[in-house]
Amino acid sequence: MFEQYKTFTLESQLIETEKREEIQLNTLENLTLNRQETQQNIEIQTHATTEKTEYIKEQITREYQGYRALDYSEPEIQQIQEQAKKQEQLNELSFELQIAELSKQIASLQLETVKDNKEIKKIEGQQIKQLPGTTDVKQQRIDKMREQLKAHEDGWLIKLIEFRKPLWILGGQGAGKSTLASCLILLRYFMLDCPLEMIIDAHAQVNRLEAWLPLVEIFGDSLEIVGDGNDYMAIADAFNRSVQRWSEKMPKFKKKEIGKSQMLVDEFSNLSDKPECQDEAGQFSKHSLSDPRKAGEYVICLAHYGTLTATGNKGGTAKARNTQTIQVERKSANGETPLPNVTVNGLPDANGNMVEFEASIPDWFRPEKIVSYFQDGLEIFGSVGD
Repeated sequence: MFEQYKTFTLESQLIETEKREEIQLNTLENLTLNRQETQQNIEIQTHATTEKTEYIKEQITREYQGYRALDYSEPEIQQIQEQAKKQEQLNELSFELQIAELSKQIASLQLETVKDNKEIKKIEGQQIKQLPGTTDVKQQRIDKMREQLKAHEDGWLIKLIEFRKPLWILGGQGAGKSTLASCLILLRYFMLDCPLEMIIDAHAQVNRLEAWLPLVEIFGDSLEIVGDGNDYMAIADAFNRSVQRWSEKMPKFKKKEIGKSQMLVDEFSNLSDKPECQDEAGQFSKHSLSDPRKAGEYVICLAHYGTLTATGNKGGTAKARNTQTIQVERKSANGETPLPNVTVNGLPDANGNMVEFEASIPDWFRPEKIVSYFQDGLEIFGSVGD
């Protein structure tokens, strides 16, 4: 009789094991066939686990009665039940681990879906131009954007985008320096096929998720971001590599072997004061006055103020800075909201003279709007010149 009971118990356990394996197999198949149904399958499995727990309780009661009928002592019955409970706990742990692995797969698939959707948008944008006999939608959007930029206040924004002089965007906290820089970088990318290669930022661990997020989403893994967590030694190395890169790119750009590119430096005022990268910042600033233009590279630097020390140009003169760079100063009335008016210096007038003038930034000049305009065809303008 006891042998029959052990056989019955073993068969029950085998049946339960087969049930769990079947549930897990079905869940994996559904995960492959339909991602959206996977979460529902996990809920079904969780429900099955609850039912199985009730079944185990019933089995324990039956086992206890069976053991009593076979004249097992209470300690022997307790020992057998403890061993069975430990085994069941191991089985449950294995089951839960498999559920956790499935959840991990779901999260991974969701992330891949986001990446795939972004890649699809890029491919679709490329295919528009490749389709024979169709209107070049991309070029139409570029032309319309150029028309808007030229019509806005004598076209100072289109000059800002196309001139390959180093650009310094100056201003205090909340003045909108990062927003303006992101917009210019995106417009140069969509209109001039000019990718962003590097960001130097001591607070990149935060800004890559906030201020630079539109840039990270567009340029992805091809974008090098240096300086996370105040890593000033890495920033010093990036300054040196940039100077070396310009030197190497000059002959290649002259021969048209390479195209244009961009780089961005944030909080230059602070970097020029840090002993770990102070000298490198000065050399970077000095070389940036002429080398990037010859190398086909646009350089944007953000700073709180525009003194020679703050911009790393300790040995230079105000005249050299004003004639060889462009400066755009932004302001905020409350330290949080940028004002639309800006002061611009270093752009030439019709006679080639570098003049200082007041200008304004249009309402639609936002990174997310520019991306939506070029990628999704979203209308972001009012009347021409707005």
